[in-house]
Amino acid sequence: VELQTGDMLVGYTDGISEAMNPQEEEWSEDAMLEELKAVYDKPSEEILTYIVACADKFADGAKQHDDMTMILMKIETPLTIDVVSTLSRSHAAISSFNR
Repeated sequence: VELQTGDMLVGYTDGISEAMNPQEEEWSEDAMLEELKAVYDKPSEEILTYIVACADKFADGAKQHDDMTMILMKIETPLTIDVVSTLSRSHAAISSFNR
């Protein structure tokens, strides 16, 4: 994977994208990505706090049954990542998008 200046790499467990509200609806990856794009220019720590807050707001107090873990990298200089292996038992997903 080759990342360019301005790209953002986000890794997250499905507890974020599949946060459930009281009506048992999922928040969804699409909703999460839209929120990520909306705060792209913010510092990474603010983005992480914002995304978790969005998932919590969507959940509206409903008890969650999965962990919520997220890592975010904003690329400031060109970077190449060689993905050597993945964990098949992990529910983690990785999304990247260009600005």
